[in-house]
Amino acid sequence: MEKYGRLNISGRNLKKFIGRTLNLKSNISENLYIFDSPPETWEDEALNKIDIGLKKTFDLQLRFRNIQENLQIIKDNYELFKDIMQYRSSYILEIIVISLILMEVINVLIERIK
Repeated sequence: MEKYGRLNISGRNLKKFIGRTLNLKSNISENLYIFDSPPETWEDEALNKIDIGLKKTFDLQLRFRNIQENLQIIKDNYELFKDIMQYRSSYILEIIVISLILMEVINVLIERIK
């Protein structure tokens, strides 16, 4: 798309790509629970301090934010591809409607000439 300004992929393959992307996004979202604090830490102050310390040590907040940003990029790309697919189908429908109108005009002209 960057090189030629158009997307050289069929509608079916584009739908498959969108499906794989959404599936990947869902799988990632399902596994984000690991960033949550376990219920045991809510009741025990010592466990809460350990949980907070581990999150700081492993930069979990930064990693979580990076994952969220990447998921937003995936969502933006999905929206772009969806819009491209809609444009393709609406363009084809416009061509069909214009062709039908043109055929009707030609038909009326032929009948008036007779």
